[in-house]
Amino acid sequence: AYPVGSLILSNATLYGMTPSGPFKMNANGSSCSNLHYFGTSGYNANSPNGALTLSGTNLYGMTVYGGAGVGVAFRVSTNGIGYTAIHYFNDRETNGALPWGSLTLANGLLYGTTYRRATNSFGTVFRMDTAGGGYTNLHAFLGGANDGAYPWGDVTLSGTNLYGMTSQGGTNNLGTVFRMNTDGTGYTNLHSFTGYPNDGASPKGSLTLDGSTLYGMTQEGGPNAARLGMVFKLNTDGSGYTNLHFFAGGTGDGATPQGSGALALANGWLYGMTSASGAG
Repeated sequence: AYPVGSLILSNATLYGMTPSGPFKMNANGSSCSNLHYFGTSGYNANSPNGALTLSGTNLYGMTVYGGAGVGVAFRVSTNGIGYTAIHYFNDRETNGALPWGSLTLANGLLYGTTYRRATNSFGTVFRMDTAGGGYTNLHAFLGGANDGAYPWGDVTLSGTNLYGMTSQGGTNNLGTVFRMNTDGTGYTNLHSFTGYPNDGASPKGSLTLDGSTLYGMTQEGGPNAARLGMVFKLNTDGSGYTNLHFFAGGTGDGATPQGSGALALANGWLYGMTSASGAG
């Protein structure tokens, strides 16, 4: 019940998550089955907020709670066997807490973000291997004009660069788009959101990369008095920032896009969802 995150597709099989655990089903909707039940005791993983990540016959994911109380990263096979908690987030300054997103996999390493902890409890970008070893905080957010705070979503990988967004921090404390190297060096704010009336604010999602262009959404901001969010693009070097669409709400438009997912791109079109407005 109450599925969260996005579905991933592999060979006509869909994989997804609910607060109770990961599941799979055929793409035609048949043969839906639970791969693992998180359970109800406090130390068990629970309450995921992102999607699964597939590598071969293994699925990787994170939950916001469970373990020491502030999140778990786990691995389970596509047939439901071999569930393992590969990392327990522990809410100490040397660790992250409350991972609000999905894991990004490249070259045997998993990258992700946490919403809280490390230094000022403004969140982290971290890296670990697929067994949970070598856990490293690559960046501890500090807030303020030159850094972000409270990431809410995934990191997007291109070569040796990671891209992502924070829901606060930056020049106006309304969120940022950032870039950093996969070894944690070279952190740069590519854009600080300015909010109403000419920009978005408070992004709660992930970026979509196409060549050297990044696309994303913000939950708030825009010229509408209700500040209903927008769709934007910018280049990977921070140039060319453009507002593509300001949500207006009502029956003819959406409002306040949020969640850990990203826009989908196909044949020159972007597809996405909003959490409010429309006919209902």
